[in-house]
Amino acid sequence: MANSLGDEICLYLQSASIGLNFNGSGTINLFSTLLPDEPDLAAAVIERGGLPPVMWLTGWPAVNESKLEQPVFQVRIRSGMTGYNAGNLLAQGVFGALQGVTETVLNSGGALFHLITAQQSPVYMGRDERERHQWSQNFFVMWENDQR
Repeated sequence: MANSLGDEICLYLQSASIGLNFNGSGTINLFSTLLPDEPDLAAAVIERGGLPPVMWLTGWPAVNESKLEQPVFQVRIRSGMTGYNAGNLLAQGVFGALQGVTETVLNSGGALFHLITAQQSPVYMGRDERERHQWSQNFFVMWENDQR
C-alpha cells in the first residue's frame, strides 16, 4: 500500500534523529494530520494544495504514464508553555532535514522526491489557547509516487 505524502514525510522526519516519533515505540509526537491536544512538544505534517500534476508518456510507442505531483505541505510545531527553546530547536531541525532534498527516495520502497524546498524559514505563530508556543513552515514538493 502506498504512503500518503504526509506519511512519507513523517517517516523521513522520524529517521532524521531530531526527536520525532511517528510510529515507533514510546511517546508518539509526530502526526500526519492536525495536532492532537497531547503531547505538548509535537509536530504535524498537513497536506495542502499545490500545483496541478504534470502528466507525460514514456517509451515508444508511449505505453507508460508518469505523473509528477507538485503539492505543498505544512509542518506545525508546538512546545509547552515554558518550552520555547525546545520548540524552536525542533522547528529548525525540521527545516534542516527537509530543505533542499533532491532526487531522493526518502523511505525504503517509497516514492522518488525530485525536490523539497521551503517556502520560508520557520515562522513563530505565538501561543495557543493553552499558552503553548507554535511554529509553522511550508514546503513545496515535486515527487513521483509510482505506487498509487
